[in-house]
Amino acid sequence: MKVLKFIAIASNSVLYFSLFLSCNGKYKNENATLKNDSIIIKQSTPRQDTALASLYSLAIKKYIETVQFTQKVKFDTLYFGKHSYGQADDFPDITLPKQIEKTQIYLVDPDTGATIQNKNFSSVYINLMGFVDVNNANFIFITFTNGFKHQYDYFIDFNYDSKTNKYILKTIEFEDYRQHKGEKPHRSTVYNDGKYL
Repeated sequence: MKVLKFIAIASNSVLYFSLFLSCNGKYKNENATLKNDSIIIKQSTPRQDTALASLYSLAIKKYIETVQFTQKVKFDTLYFGKHSYGQADDFPDITLPKQIEKTQIYLVDPDTGATIQNKNFSSVYINLMGFVDVNNANFIFITFTNGFKHQYDYFIDFNYDSKTNKYILKTIEFEDYRQHKGEKPHRSTVYNDGKYL
């Protein structure tokens, strides 16, 4: 009886530890590929850097496409803040491609981002927050330009489809801070059900 109780406690401990890691974006799949705008997971492993980087790259790709579609803006360079403050939304320890959708991608610390913004008002700095678990991947792109003025936010959400082992784009929502007068802007849906609205 004591042996069975120990096995049950050990099994539950492993389960809770796995859930804890997955909810904190620390447990994903190493062998994942980007195909047809979805992440295909091949096998489960605690070493998730490649899969997580692919998922972040997919979210960035969708952000670039959406801004081009909704704002009629094309980027040549994007600076992403590699913030690390010991919080759940810290930027993960991943390496991104140098170019996504013909846009140069740079990871910089927030101080460097502020310096770049002050030197070049047309540069675009993004505070990207990602929340990834086994069921969903949610990203917030907080966009700054014109000397670190808050421009707009995009909320890009994926659902994990266990049948196909893919993260599938669900919705993209938008908040515009360029004309607001101190109040929180209205959030509108710009992508849903497989199409832009």
